[in-house]
Amino acid sequence: MTYRRRPILFRMNTIPFQFDRRIDAGVLYSLYENDYLYIEEIFKTTLKHYDEDVADFETHHHAGSLEGLKKTAHKIKPVFGFIGMPVLQENCQAFEDKCAATGDIQTIFPDSEKLLHQFKECKKIIETDLQKLYAYNNTTTE
Repeated sequence: MTYRRRPILFRMNTIPFQFDRRIDAGVLYSLYENDYLYIEEIFKTTLKHYDEDVADFETHHHAGSLEGLKKTAHKIKPVFGFIGMPVLQENCQAFEDKCAATGDIQTIFPDSEKLLHQFKECKKIIETDLQKLYAYNNTTTE
């Protein structure tokens, strides 16, 4: 997805942006205040590497690699904090903990499937809000 850069001179939109209900806007505001241009950049940067990280997780899932799943969950976990999805970040931590505690791929398999589904759903949410943010950031108010 390619976005054109905005003109340097424009007025910020004064109406608050409405994030998807599954994004914790409070987390985003605590990190970035109301800097919607920066949030847009964070979302773009996240999506730039997201597919590769999720593909790694999926590869380890299908290969039955417990250690690979744990490492990949650990690698992707911080992303969810930066994009306002702390619940998914906590799910990654719980998954890591369970991997460390069990040592059995069969026990972990349903959890890795659930997490993989959540990763894919998260991408849709971020893509949609990124499109909305881009439109929002390119709207000026009088």
